Amino acid sequence: MGQLWQLVGQTLALEQTAFRTIQTLPNGFVIALAVVFLASLSEAIGQSIVLLANRVKPKRFVLSLLLSAAIQVFGLLFWTLSTWFVGRQFFEVSVRPSEVTRAVALGYSPYLFSFFTLVPFFGSLINALLSLWRLSAVILAVDVVLNLSIRQAVLCSALGWLLLQVIKSTIGRPIIGLTRVLRRYVAGVELTKLKVLLEQLQNGQWQNINLPSSRSTHTPTDTSRDTSAADSPDISVTDTSITDISVTDTASDKADMHKEKP
Repeated sequence: MGQLWQLVGQTLALEQTAFRTIQTLPNGFVIALAVVFLASLSEAIGQSIVLLANRVKPKRFVLSLLLSAAIQVFGLLFWTLSTWFVGRQFFEVSVRPSEVTRAVALGYSPYLFSFFTLVPFFGSLINALLSLWRLSAVILAVDVVLNLSIRQAVLCSALGWLLLQVIKSTIGRPIIGLTRVLRRYVAGVELTKLKVLLEQLQNGQWQNINLPSSRSTHTPTDTSRDTSAADSPDISVTDTSITDISVTDTASDKADMHKEKP
């Protein structure tokens, strides 16, 4: 654990020593994956308020956190493989995929603070800063492990990310669909509602949060709405009838006054 936090501290300071040291450690690959897993848990914990707001049961709550972290780890593995492929094909770099994985995974260290993204009013800003921090660490990691210049590391990382997006939009679509189904099944609520709630919390719109109701509470709500809706026409009809009666009485009084004048 001491080595893990020491490497994390060096990575947060954007020191190249961290990415060189992790290549020499016997358990460097495990440490790198642990960093990604903890960073993913931090992001999931940041969204746990939304899970609680959606009345997710404790068992589903824990499973949602673990599933989110696992999906994030697999996403990192695919990104490192695409970056390694680009480096090998375009920059003729001969390194093992595990070396790239160690370095890039360690670059995820800034996301250990991603649970702060739910801070009202500042969540979006914090998320942008963490993304920029992580991107800088990943570029530095690619620069060190592939022995490239900063410009080449930026290009290699960008091309690797683009390749990953192409894979996602083509042969990876069934996998993405499966992850969405798993997220929805484990959480027990629609993920679009989770996303909306998260955006509302990040923007400080606490009063505008609309919690999804369960089926048991949905029917009484609709019934009360129907009842109130049914009561409204009765009131308006009553008001209208009163107005008609007053108008009729006024007209009859005027007619009687005209008759009495002669």
